Amino acid sequence: MGQLRHSALTCGVLFSLAVVARADDSLPATTVQRLKDATVYVKTAIGPLKMTGSGFVIQVTGDSALIATNQHVIGKPKELRIGGFIPGLRGRDKMYLRSLQQGLAGKEPAVTVVFHSGDTNEQSLNAEVLGGLDEPDLAILKVSGIKISPKPIEFANSPAPLETMPIFVLGFPFGDALSTNHGSPAITVGKGTVSSIRKDASGKTAKIQIDGALNPGNSGGPVVDSKGNLIGISVQTIQGSNIGLAIPPGELVATLEGRVGKPVVSAGQVVNGAAPTYEVVIPVIDPMKKLKSATLQFVDGAVPLDASKSSEPQLNAAAGNQKVDLTISDRVARATLALPVVANQKMREITVQASYVNQNGETTYLEPMVLKVAAPAVVTAKVDGNSATITQTQKSGNRTIRREVTITRGNSSGKSKFDDLDEDAGAEGDDEKSSKKATAKKGSSNVKKTTKSGKEENDGGSDKTTEVAWTNKITKMKKIPDEEITGRIDGLEFTLDRAELKTGSLTFRKGTAFFADLELAIVLWTKRDEDVSGRKFVINGQPRAGEPVVRFSAKRKGEKLPKTQHASEYLMVLEFGDYNAELRMQPGKIYICLPDRGKSFLAGSFEAQVD
Repeated sequence: MGQLRHSALTCGVLFSLAVVARADDSLPATTVQRLKDATVYVKTAIGPLKMTGSGFVIQVTGDSALIATNQHVIGKPKELRIGGFIPGLRGRDKMYLRSLQQGLAGKEPAVTVVFHSGDTNEQSLNAEVLGGLDEPDLAILKVSGIKISPKPIEFANSPAPLETMPIFVLGFPFGDALSTNHGSPAITVGKGTVSSIRKDASGKTAKIQIDGALNPGNSGGPVVDSKGNLIGISVQTIQGSNIGLAIPPGELVATLEGRVGKPVVSAGQVVNGAAPTYEVVIPVIDPMKKLKSATLQFVDGAVPLDASKSSEPQLNAAAGNQKVDLTISDRVARATLALPVVANQKMREITVQASYVNQNGETTYLEPMVLKVAAPAVVTAKVDGNSATITQTQKSGNRTIRREVTITRGNSSGKSKFDDLDEDAGAEGDDEKSSKKATAKKGSSNVKKTTKSGKEENDGGSDKTTEVAWTNKITKMKKIPDEEITGRIDGLEFTLDRAELKTGSLTFRKGTAFFADLELAIVLWTKRDEDVSGRKFVINGQPRAGEPVVRFSAKRKGEKLPKTQHASEYLMVLEFGDYNAELRMQPGKIYICLPDRGKSFLAGSFEAQVD
């Protein structure tokens, strides 16, 4: 995570006082205070990932305000999106990254904006993300309930930047690391100069280059001139140099008018020989609701493009050109593309150009591009009696990935792993090598309950103790004891050192080292912060899609790494009690039996630390 966190935070820009600006090039005190009031500290949480950056107020209505910042400050880092990649990772680190990506797949960023950060009148407010685009790396937030509404920073009529122009950068370098109390950090104001105006192939200003000493954490903060007018939005640094880059104010103006981002085309599954469907999805940012429509032109195959005419329509004269109207909803535009079936379902190239129309009827064309669309996954299903075998193949470069799963409905005629084992083996503990059975302690008094038939049954304090052990029939499972979890994993005796509930997984560990001596993990498929209080899971054999998945591992004496196994079948009763929000503890009870050679089982009560 350190590398991921570092890469996520090194896009800030801060400029030291040691620059070529003259000593008398300073801001008036009233201007400094106005800019400080309008610059905010932005904190983002995505599961266990914490990020910080800067932003600034661009519009105020009553006690509500719109905030501009960078998309990378409030969005999920590309590395942590499904399919994200970090060069150089191997083995366990690569597996950890994939696990982290899957754990964060369904989690949306929670964004907090801090006004007057570091002051006695500091105020933190939850922010609503109105939209964001990776290019030009801008996002718009909305907050409500501001106690002291600041004056927005002027950006609509900003002067054109010139080389050698003195500028001032506001923001929060290094985040909480520079806080001198238990609150948020105070703002930092630095000096710099404009050193270059970077233009794209069409001659449009793409980035403003600034000289100064660079520090992470200013991303999304304002860069202003000596009058406090916006010159740019801090976005990026070039590592190992004193060069920073800022987004020109014109991009912010265009963003508030509504715009769309880069298209992504994906192929749906090919099921039992049917033709695949192709869908285009484009991110949309339209905070003021000014977009009227969006359209995509596309050609099957690669078409020559002219970079100097990136903002002009280029596919009208292309053979096979098609046009489709996009449906805009929930910050994305999407449509289905009519593409011919490709022989052998290979990867294909598609040339696309998106455009959109604003409230004034003006059409803006995005840069056209050639997209490479991965081959669709081919799915076949074969039903034989009560069993269905589903096979999925996916071509990736020169490789073909194949996955197969068999689902049994009702009373299967196939043999279960539990049927291979002796029902009574290990249940009575007469094997000297078996672990000690978890036995509930006797109560201090005899408590009786009356059944509907009027007969009395002992509930505790009787001569018979509640014994739990491995069994291959859920009907033979005993009452879960109130004592802390015990049992065995892979034939080794298990006692609980730690229970955790994080990123949708419930984990029981024995041992305090990085790799536990014994561990059992249950993937519940719950979302972060989802309350499981009062929920009960009962699995009798093979779990169905969406039901918990179980893996367990054991590290024997002298071994450096544990041996991990997955349980495709198991018996389990898992009950959760009421969540303790103050202690962040989730109590519960579990009785689980696995059909491995060691006849693994755990039974008892627990209190899991919630992260």
